[in-house]
Amino acid sequence: MGRLYQVDMRLRPTGKSGSLVTPLCEFSRYYEAGAAQLWERQALTRTRVVYGDPEFGREVLAATHQAAYGLAWSPAAADEICSMRDRLEASGGARDLKRGFGGIVDVEFLVQAFQLKYARHFEALRTPNTWQALAALRDTGLLSEEEHVGLRGGYDFLLRVQGRLRIVHNRSLDAVPEEPAEVEKLARRLGFDSAERFLSELERHTARTRELFLRLMAREREAPAVPA
Repeated sequence: MGRLYQVDMRLRPTGKSGSLVTPLCEFSRYYEAGAAQLWERQALTRTRVVYGDPEFGREVLAATHQAAYGLAWSPAAADEICSMRDRLEASGGARDLKRGFGGIVDVEFLVQAFQLKYARHFEALRTPNTWQALAALRDTGLLSEEEHVGLRGGYDFLLRVQGRLRIVHNRSLDAVPEEPAEVEKLARRLGFDSAERFLSELERHTARTRELFLRLMAREREAPAVPA
């Protein structure tokens, strides 16, 4: 039947050696003590309740929001996010839709940086949904309409390509194929009349996404946490 969710068990406090289930008080203490790394706080921006007691769910969300958004922003956070992005890109291939140049991670890391910086002040940013977060960033004036359109368009396109790659094999695939015949098939599944047109559109989106990522991260590195 396939897999509904792929869960990376390493993404928890203390990594592979950590408990799979942690009491909420211990979870909060871990983040309050300042032991958490930035990537762990980034991961919490995607937190949502999927099942269980509604009241406890609200407690969990409150704790995760405090853990993610409770620390003050600093230029060092922007530098660390950019460094993490560079390492991810180096670990993937040039045709990787997720980790590669101008890929899906550019948009997600940028959105998470905005959330870590501003979600204490703008509750609308506290959403695990990247599309909703992009809209909230536009609505609060943190992104211009042109920036929102560029990021949203690139994110939509890259996820659509990723979906067309995965739908045939029902497994996680992120890289555009090397073989010309496979690229042609992918282009046809996406509605393009040739591989060349598809690759040109892909290059346009990734170039624009990377340009926005670099420009906005440089801007937010020094900008105050609450815009004037």
